[in-house]
Amino acid sequence: MISRRLLYLDTQRLTAYAWQHGKLQPEGVFEMRPEEYARFTDYLRAHQKSHFQMLANVAEQEGRHAVEDLAGLAPRPLAYEAKSAIFFFRPEVAAVGLNEQMAKAAGLAYRAAVVPHAVLRRAIAMRATDGFVKLLAAPDGTLLGLRVVGPQASSCIQGVALLIESGGTLADLDRCPHPHPAVTEGVQEAARVLLGSSIYEPAAFPGLVRVIEGAPAAG
Repeated sequence: MISRRLLYLDTQRLTAYAWQHGKLQPEGVFEMRPEEYARFTDYLRAHQKSHFQMLANVAEQEGRHAVEDLAGLAPRPLAYEAKSAIFFFRPEVAAVGLNEQMAKAAGLAYRAAVVPHAVLRRAIAMRATDGFVKLLAAPDGTLLGLRVVGPQASSCIQGVALLIESGGTLADLDRCPHPHPAVTEGVQEAARVLLGSSIYEPAAFPGLVRVIEGAPAAG
C-alpha cells in the first residue's frame, strides 16, 4: 500500500525536488539518517491510517511535504480541508471543503447559498445555464466549502480553497475583485447572498436563489 501510494506521486517532479534539497543521491537512492528514516516511516504510517483523498494534486503536495520535512525545513501542516477536486462530467463539477452532509456529520452549524447559472450574465451569454454555485459558511461567516456545477467549474474554486486554508470569511470573498462578466462571479454573489448584500435577493428570484440554514446532525 505504501509503495503504491508513493508511486502515485508525480515521480519526476518529486525526484527533482528531493535532489534540490540534497536528499537524493546520483544513483537514485534517498539519503536518510536513522532519525530521518524513523520520522519518514512515522509519516507514512500516519498517512495510511488517516488519508481519505486519493487525488493527484494532494499526493504531490504530500510528497513535497515529506521531502521538506526530511530536509529540516519544518513545513507547515497540510490543510486537507482546503484540497480541491474536479470531475469531468457534462456539466463539469468542482468541489472544495465541506458539503452539507459533511458539515452535519462534523457537528457544525452552517448557512448555504445556492446561485444558479440561470441568473449569471456570463453563463447566459454562453448559453450554458445548466448549473449552480453552492457556498457553505459557518454562522460567523467562516468559509466551509464550495460546490460548483457548470462550465469553468474548476476555475471557480481556487480562490475559495485559498481562503479556506487561511481561515477566510464571506467578507473576504466579497471584497475580492472578480472579473466581469465571468462565471466566477457566481461565487462572489453566493457570498453576498449570505451577507444580505447581493442583487440576487432570494425573494426576487423564488425557486432559483436559495439560502439554506443547516443544523448539526442529531445524536
